[in-house]
Amino acid sequence: MNSNEVSKQLLDSLNTRKDKTCIIVDGEWGIGKTFCINPLISDFEKYRYDKFIYFSLFGKKIDINVVEKSLLTQLLLSPIASINKSSKGKMLSNFSTALAENLGIKINFDSILNNINIENIETTEKVLICIDDIERKDSLISMKDILGLAERISAKFSVILILNSKKLDDDDSLSYNLFREKIVDDEYIISSIDENLIKNKILDVFNSDNISDSDITKIISIIKKAECSNIRIIEKYLRLMQNVNKRICDIRQKTGFQLNGNYIETSYDVVAYKYLNADEKDNGVFKLIKNVSEHTFNETDPELNFTISSLGRDLTEAEKDAFDILEGYTLPQNELDTLICKVYNKICNIDTSYFSSQECLLLINEVLKRMRFPKDIHENLLELAKKLYVYKISYLYDQEIRPFTLDEANNQDESTDKLCKEINESNYNTTVEYIKVNLMSHMEANNSSEYMILFNRSFDAFKEEETTFLFEQFKLLYEQILTNYSDFYIKCLNDLLSALDSDDMINFLEEKSSNSNTYKEISLLHALQNQIDFYN
Repeated sequence: MNSNEVSKQLLDSLNTRKDKTCIIVDGEWGIGKTFCINPLISDFEKYRYDKFIYFSLFGKKIDINVVEKSLLTQLLLSPIASINKSSKGKMLSNFSTALAENLGIKINFDSILNNINIENIETTEKVLICIDDIERKDSLISMKDILGLAERISAKFSVILILNSKKLDDDDSLSYNLFREKIVDDEYIISSIDENLIKNKILDVFNSDNISDSDITKIISIIKKAECSNIRIIEKYLRLMQNVNKRICDIRQKTGFQLNGNYIETSYDVVAYKYLNADEKDNGVFKLIKNVSEHTFNETDPELNFTISSLGRDLTEAEKDAFDILEGYTLPQNELDTLICKVYNKICNIDTSYFSSQECLLLINEVLKRMRFPKDIHENLLELAKKLYVYKISYLYDQEIRPFTLDEANNQDESTDKLCKEINESNYNTTVEYIKVNLMSHMEANNSSEYMILFNRSFDAFKEEETTFLFEQFKLLYEQILTNYSDFYIKCLNDLLSALDSDDMINFLEEKSSNSNTYKEISLLHALQNQIDFYN
């Protein structure tokens, strides 16, 4: 089944099932596993659930106890869950002591969590828990631990496990095959990518290029022929075609989709070469593409830095002019003077239609410096770079946001190197500012799901010096949770706890604790302190 078929069956099953269940969604990376549960993330009430908890194991150096306590924290912070009577007695002495010691203000939340497990949670509401990226878990967690936790969860709540079983190591694969049939009610295996998902991705990338149905069919046929089921690689392919198409449109002074079959096929070959296994790269086609792929991804051969950057592509007008200037000895003096004057005027007029890319600006700067051009063009080129950098965020659930960065290794002179560094810094600042504005906009609108999506995709884009902003986000999320609770806000708060300085967090929590006057805030404070202890 493809991702859309699995999603429909999964959601239909959850919508009609009255009892608790344990479900597995299995498939290769990028095939659309998380896509299947996106409707649950944004609108779990539609499927008759009162609470949805999402937990990814990717990148977390934790054991199974920390996973369970994190789930317990999210459950206990919700008004729909409580602790059963048998467990209340078990933890009564620790709880009472904590209350007495803190004059009835503080609660030893860690002590509570140490004396209960997920089976002790009582609720009359329907809860769905999703554990994702299981194959990317830390070695501290075994597959047997995961399946054991899933079995205990399914005694109280419904649970979905998402993984790529082909990426499990031998021990985990053995445990997975041995135990999963004993605890899993339904298993969905995504074996192919949904063609409509590819088509929608094509329309999203080429939304203003009037791409025809025949061109869409051609692109899809190449993807299917190559048996590519990774949506991330498919998007890299589409983005490369978009870039090539833009350059061709600039040269021909036309709009719309201008690529013929050769361009379409070659664009895929360039991207595929980057991700194929080594033993698949020996045939003649990929030897031909090797040079193109290496240059396209800026990996090798600095001598090719300012030459044709993809197979079958014509040079832009600015690139042609630059190379003509470099070979100025072949031109009459008056033609060379006119050409240099033309380029200089384009720079002074901040002509973004002439300079089609930031890389082209570095080329022009280096060429004019070689010609000992006397005018100072640095500030104009930097202004051009800023205008050429239009940062767009498309809401893909699995793609990180990172600033576009020019390669600083291949610059031939000090002036070009300085310009390159300043352009990269400008790109970073523009990207971060865009992220900040959109995060604040989502929070002000209390759009918690979109906030979490953008937060997760952009978290790694922030440098260390942005910790002030991240700390401000932490404080804003804290207040937002008290007034407009959301599981998505809690997840973002936990991510910040693992990234920010623990001393700053502790000082903040102590200040809040001294002024807290509601049970809800007291509970939140101790849950956060508990998480800090885990990370330390």
